Amino acid sequence: AKEALKICKSIIDKDKENYLAWVMTGAAAQELNNKEQALAAFQRAIQISSNQAPAWQGLAQLYEKTNSQSDLVGVYSELRKFFIKDANKYFDYSNKYANCLIAQGKTGQAINVFCELLNNKIEDKSYTTLTENIANLLSLDDEQKSEVYFNILEMVKNDSEIKVDNQILEKVNENALKSMIKGRESWKSILDHSFELVKNYSKQNEYALSTLFEIYAETLIGKIEIDQEEKENIKSLLDDETNKSEFMENYRMFINAINMLSDLDQNTINEFKRILDQIQEQLIGTNKLLFLYLENNYYFFICNYENTIKKSQESLVLMHQIKVKDIENEFCLKLNYNMAYMYYLYHDFEKAIEKIKLSDALNDCNRVLIECYLRSDKKELALDVIRNEIEDKSSFTYDLSDLII
Repeated sequence: AKEALKICKSIIDKDKENYLAWVMTGAAAQELNNKEQALAAFQRAIQISSNQAPAWQGLAQLYEKTNSQSDLVGVYSELRKFFIKDANKYFDYSNKYANCLIAQGKTGQAINVFCELLNNKIEDKSYTTLTENIANLLSLDDEQKSEVYFNILEMVKNDSEIKVDNQILEKVNENALKSMIKGRESWKSILDHSFELVKNYSKQNEYALSTLFEIYAETLIGKIEIDQEEKENIKSLLDDETNKSEFMENYRMFINAINMLSDLDQNTINEFKRILDQIQEQLIGTNKLLFLYLENNYYFFICNYENTIKKSQESLVLMHQIKVKDIENEFCLKLNYNMAYMYYLYHDFEKAIEKIKLSDALNDCNRVLIECYLRSDKKELALDVIRNEIEDKSSFTYDLSDLII
């Protein structure tokens, strides 16, 4: 090695840009355990020509001896580029690269690298351990697209040699569900997967249950629609007397509060408010939009102008932020109606007219609109609304005495 260093030095003295001489200097210095000289030589070689593999390979060997993960991750990333057409070397460097990413806490990036290897399999190479590793990583990461989770779950299901703990698989399924919800996949597919998770792994899985119960709650207020059979299946889980956990009791109260909306009166309003207060404190994971909706209806019932407007506005802003697909559903219509009616009661007729036009699919909204036009001295517009109502509904009646000009 010492002799090699001398030869390399004489070559470099004559040609300071000699790539091979610098690489050989690094290799010889490394053999003599002169890490600083080796590092400087490999780095100089890379400066001369970064698009050749030998200097990067020498650098990798140097960092591997010191287990310098932060340095290795960049080197392995470069080495992968050189061996795209050499399947075995590409696999080895990719595997090392992914493990460096894991050591740095970059689980999502490591999953992407491992999945790339799975998608480009080498013949006669076992991928059992790799698949098991990916499954374990996916149980810790909920930021992947849903198909990534389902691809691995399918591999585990179809290959008896792949051994993954049931708790890990449950968590992978749970993260798949989270991904489906984030990706705004169809309610049908989200429901199906939630039911499968509860059926195949645990009837106590709180994420799957909360997903089902919140979907059920949204059907009760007309925000979404699902099949009657699915509603009944969710209700049977909700009514399961063997599950008396605090989590379940809180969701039962939550659903009870929604059911109370249709017949709120002076006898039930205090109980309704008591449930809301308890839900707010204890029901972790409740759909914030639904809770705002319940609060809005409470304040509307007791004619609290300020809070009705506030909760309606908060709900509509949140709907926009989370990009609710069907902005014209009954949920949204009712929020606008509640605001309109409060504006009407407090004689802010222009704002009432603006909001009532956004809720014109609800019963009684046109009566409020007519009243607003009358009270803001717009009788011709009020008359137009009445004419349209009479054309649409032959049974519509209204006292025309206020319209006589």
